Amino acid sequence: MLETDRFHRVRAHRSLVDGEPSGPSGTSSGRTAAGVAPASPQAAASPQATAVFNHLSGIKRVSLSVAGVCLQEGKVSELQDGATVIPQAISLLADMAQACEVYLVSQVLDDVSEAAVTGALEAAGLLGHGTRQIKPHRLLFCSSLEGKVAIVRQLETQLHFDGSATTVDDLCRFVQLVHVQHPGDLTKAATSASKTVGSAPSLAAYFGL
Repeated sequence: MLETDRFHRVRAHRSLVDGEPSGPSGTSSGRTAAGVAPASPQAAASPQATAVFNHLSGIKRVSLSVAGVCLQEGKVSELQDGATVIPQAISLLADMAQACEVYLVSQVLDDVSEAAVTGALEAAGLLGHGTRQIKPHRLLFCSSLEGKVAIVRQLETQLHFDGSATTVDDLCRFVQLVHVQHPGDLTKAATSASKTVGSAPSLAAYFGL
């Protein structure tokens, strides 16, 4: 799929940012119906959920680059062989989805990689219309780092997680960022000293877990 085609997809999704897409109101068995107000921090039962609510207090919209942040695969090329969601990221993303609007952005090289990412997130139970799920239309794809930057800027998220130092440098003027830099990764964002850029070795570590 061409980059222009993917960008048009993003533009179509953008019209849904401030309103939910039309569709059946029912959900699968065991899921909460769409439209139910997210639970308050006081309703969070686990220490992890409480930590997530506290860190995201006052934040309405968050975006995450999936490679290396939500997925074990840190390089885009690795997605051609499949995708695996980081186990602890599953419950974290579910808690985040309950606290605010969550958007997932994935750079992919081909349709095979796109299908692998979508399939992994679906298998983990993260995509759907429940209050602890990410709406399917909030999973966005692009074929370049420039496309990813354009998507995040277009979404106007208040916080973005990314494993790419290049993307962090390109976005630091526009959004608060967390550079997810795994141990052993020596690539440091040039803007790491910026007040808008934080860092953590993992998504869980950002929330103090």
